[in-house]
Amino acid sequence: MSVPRHAKPEPRGRSHPAHLERAVGLRRIPRMAPAWAAGLVAVLVATGMSLVASTGANAATITQAVSTSLVDGKVLAPGSTTAVNLPGVPSGAVSATFEIQGRYAWRSTKLSVCAGTKATSDCKSKPALVTPVQSLGKATVTVPLTADVRSVVVHNSAASVKTWLRLTGYTVPATNLPKTLVDRVVIAPSSSLTVDLASLPSLRSATFEVRAQYAYKATQVSVCAGTKASSSCTAKPALVSPVQKLGTATTTVDLSGASNKVTVYNSSASARVWLVLTGYVAEPAGGKPAPAPTTAPTKAPTPAPTKAPAPVPTTTPTPVPTATATPTPTPTPKPSPAPTTAPEPKPTTAPVPPPASGRPGAGNTGVPAGTPLTVHDGDLTITTPNAVIDSLDIRGFVAIQAPGVVIKNSIVRGRAIESDKGLVMVSKAVPASVTIQDSELAPSTPSYHIRGIIGANFTLIRTNIHHVVDQVLITGDNVTVQDSWFHDNAYWDNDPNYNNTPTHDDNIQISIGKNLRFTNNVMTGTKNAVLMITQDRGVVTDLVFSGNYVDGGACSVNLAEKSYGPISGLTFKDNVFGRSTRVANCAILAPTTTIPLLKVSNNVYTDGVAVTVKKG
Repeated sequence: MSVPRHAKPEPRGRSHPAHLERAVGLRRIPRMAPAWAAGLVAVLVATGMSLVASTGANAATITQAVSTSLVDGKVLAPGSTTAVNLPGVPSGAVSATFEIQGRYAWRSTKLSVCAGTKATSDCKSKPALVTPVQSLGKATVTVPLTADVRSVVVHNSAASVKTWLRLTGYTVPATNLPKTLVDRVVIAPSSSLTVDLASLPSLRSATFEVRAQYAYKATQVSVCAGTKASSSCTAKPALVSPVQKLGTATTTVDLSGASNKVTVYNSSASARVWLVLTGYVAEPAGGKPAPAPTTAPTKAPTPAPTKAPAPVPTTTPTPVPTATATPTPTPTPKPSPAPTTAPEPKPTTAPVPPPASGRPGAGNTGVPAGTPLTVHDGDLTITTPNAVIDSLDIRGFVAIQAPGVVIKNSIVRGRAIESDKGLVMVSKAVPASVTIQDSELAPSTPSYHIRGIIGANFTLIRTNIHHVVDQVLITGDNVTVQDSWFHDNAYWDNDPNYNNTPTHDDNIQISIGKNLRFTNNVMTGTKNAVLMITQDRGVVTDLVFSGNYVDGGACSVNLAEKSYGPISGLTFKDNVFGRSTRVANCAILAPTTTIPLLKVSNNVYTDGVAVTVKKG
């Protein structure tokens, strides 16, 4: 079905030669048309079981679509990996394509999909997905495979995240490609030619190399799904052929619902056209797979701790002896979603000191004694600016999504949950802010997933927070905590969110922020740190920590520079430090480059010895 060898190019500005006028236009072939031209009136049929590949250096390939769940809602801790085999992927496959989803990360984290059983540094530097905070993120990634590799490993970087991985296809070399379907056929202006790929399996898409030559003026060649060239298809031509010269382009056509047919359309000037099939994606056996969910599956089978401790009364426990440890603590990002099994929590051993006169404690923080409370069952989302929540017993979580909110004389208990969350979440999507005063944050079901309050732009006054992993997680500016009592952090020796290593619990953790004030608080009961500055998200500065009583942690105050460099604008004054740190004499730990920038004055241990900053 080729144009006769004697056919010559059209001269510019002249009418089309008769043999070109007759060549393709299905309604333009006269009764006496040559046999080679009349034969084009029939629909072309592609032969062979594989698609045409490029004649260039790249090998032709066939992609088989599948839908196989490999990881279903598994919680990956920071820095952890999970390896999975690739069922049904043949040994000759050169790549595999995946859909990856992540949700419930308390901060943004990177998920990488790497060939083999180890996550290389090169693979981790090119993550498949960077998850949003708490919300669902998803992406598609294609991973190259070698002949002896039929497994991949998923690596998580910075925060625990519930993860899903689905195999959506694999690619194998095509031994009988490329295959030419249209070979030097002249297509007249405003005419088309349909090719039927009936001999192939049902196709999701196909990739073609299209060429055109000998057009007397520039012309557009489109390759469209189905038997007609739609206006939307011709508006995006595969190739704009140059005048007289050979033009070449590659295009991929979505064949969903096209019954394996494609139509080649030429717009403006007769041209000799080639169409070469270079690859395709076949639908899974039995038809199209069910679409991937637009949201992560709900209610993943992830139980809360099997024996969570009952809430402890907000009375001051008796101090206990302190264990001494030598390692310097390192800041560890906070976790997210729920694991499939839960360990038994271990009671916190760090002591809560007897409150001195004026010190916050059981008698002067939390809901004032005798206050009648109204029960609110379920979560509470506040969207009204300047709303006042007074005297509620909230049996759920609180979301602050408006400015100027006040919560007072109330208790927030949360509920059983499968992913990391604060009892109070202050939104960053809207200019939200909240003042919490004379209130208590205490989970009814203590869990390694539950924090006290997460966000920025909040004030805590006379607030009692206990039996959470971290009382305060600060992710921005403008936070004040005063006259409050943080104690009895939730802790597990084998925390699933940390690869079954001990919980990294803090009274206060700050990843970024400025205008931060902490005054006249009692903060104890942690294993990791009372105040942990990580700079995980950005610079921390303009912080005043004054008049507090603190004790516990490996070191009570731990300052980490991370990639944002030395920390400036921090003031520590008039604080009293207990002697119960796991690292001896470690009230404040800071890098040598940060120490000269600190303003430290009148800080003492309980025995009157002046506090010095420890180099770390």
